[in-house]
Amino acid sequence: MVQDNMQTTKKGTQIQTAALPWRTRANGRLEILLVTSRDTQQWLLPKGWPMRGHSLAEAAAIEAFEEGGVEGRVDRRPIGSFDYIKSQVPRGRRAIKIVVHPLAVTKVRANWPERLERKRKWFSFRKAAKAVSSEALAELILDCKKKLSRA
Repeated sequence: MVQDNMQTTKKGTQIQTAALPWRTRANGRLEILLVTSRDTQQWLLPKGWPMRGHSLAEAAAIEAFEEGGVEGRVDRRPIGSFDYIKSQVPRGRRAIKIVVHPLAVTKVRANWPERLERKRKWFSFRKAAKAVSSEALAELILDCKKKLSRA
């Protein structure tokens, strides 16, 4: 997605938005959808830059569809955020704050825009926390499960 609505924190850190797509299986177990990054094939949440004319939550839902082929009800209230170091050519490394919005998945599409560029996989929350490379994201995933389990 083209970055057309740059947002930053008070300290000047750029902001991205992410969806945490989740569903409840027939047996009552909660699952989370992770997608792979294009470059490193690491498991992560669907994420992207803010989009002009859309809230961060709406942009997160759009990214979830584009990167993971899922649609659903996105929570306007973020579940949390985490810091990430983004490496891009030619910009180099830079700090990004990723604001995460839970997305209760209602549809899983067989065809989606980035299906040839990424893999997607449903994980238990515990296994998803182990699959991601960021400790901060792993903690956020486990915290989200606690909140969803209470709801």
